[in-house]
Amino acid sequence: MIRKPKHRQKTGEKQGTGLGRGGNAPPKEYQWKPGQTGNAGGRPKQVLTDEIRILLPKACPLDKKPQDWDDRKQGKWKPRTWAQVLALSIMSNTAKGIAAAIHQLYNRLEGKVPLTIQGPEGGPIPLDFDLKNLPQKDLDALEKILEKARRSDG
Repeated sequence: MIRKPKHRQKTGEKQGTGLGRGGNAPPKEYQWKPGQTGNAGGRPKQVLTDEIRILLPKACPLDKKPQDWDDRKQGKWKPRTWAQVLALSIMSNTAKGIAAAIHQLYNRLEGKVPLTIQGPEGGPIPLDFDLKNLPQKDLDALEKILEKARRSDG
């Protein structure tokens, strides 16, 4: 036997206001007024990235290991920067095979490496197909795509 969910609206019942799931709108005083937006400034851009960039050249307070023990004895020792500690961590974790979190951070800071697809000896990829066997509707669709690409290259 198939059971219907209890929350389902019965035939002939008055429908909700149409906002949100289930058709229930928030009270009028909480609804947006005409011309009002709930996110006027938009999403802050690259807040985390900006903070990381500020911290990278600064001394890392977590760095307790001397770079060179002789320098520490002579009072010359300084903590490494966050960038230096991160670089050591990347190398250490990569050697251990733990690269997922570091990969995300690296992509955020350096940008993703573009994917390049090349044919033999770095040239174009040879395509071997016969357009004579395509149906006319597919040829028309291909022509539209090519025309759009020509216009956008402009």
